Amino acid sequence: MPLLLLALMTPARAADGGSAPDHPVTLGLSLGGAVGPASSSDVALHGTTGGGFGGVRALFHVGDFAVDLGGRTGLLANDLREVTQISLGARWEPGVPYARVGFVHSHETPWEVLTERPLESTVGSAPGIRHRSGGEVALGLRATLLPHETEGRFSAWAEAAAVGFPDDRGPAVYGQLDLGVGMALGPDRSGG
Repeated sequence: MPLLLLALMTPARAADGGSAPDHPVTLGLSLGGAVGPASSSDVALHGTTGGGFGGVRALFHVGDFAVDLGGRTGLLANDLREVTQISLGARWEPGVPYARVGFVHSHETPWEVLTERPLESTVGSAPGIRHRSGGEVALGLRATLLPHETEGRFSAWAEAAAVGFPDDRGPAVYGQLDLGVGMALGPDRSGG
């Protein structure tokens, strides 16, 4: 349903052939969820693990491409832990749909460690933190909200991503869904 609503909000982008964003920078906030098979050599996990995330994203647009910097933080159940991810990637947005690939580094901090050593956990140096690095691929839809009233500065997106880690310290793959809003910064480059 959210994807259908986003598709209905995009007449300005669809009508102009799906041009690149008109402003050089977009800052965004998102909420999402993740799920993955609960497997690990560090702890006995069974079934699946899942939880919720809040995220931030900064996009630096050059034509149909963008450098994509992101961060997420949230809680995952089963083996209760706080997870913080940072990512650096590239986004290709030739129209309403877009594709994204990137590098991800994740800190998965067991809840006990986080509550006993909050400062060390925050900076990633507490014992017991699972440092994990991997890759991410995503497909999404971005819609311009109120394009004529706001000069196209506000947008919303829905994105499905697969995040993979080549280690055995947690799920090898997480499926993630993010819903977000963004605000464009900088001069309007559309010429309109």
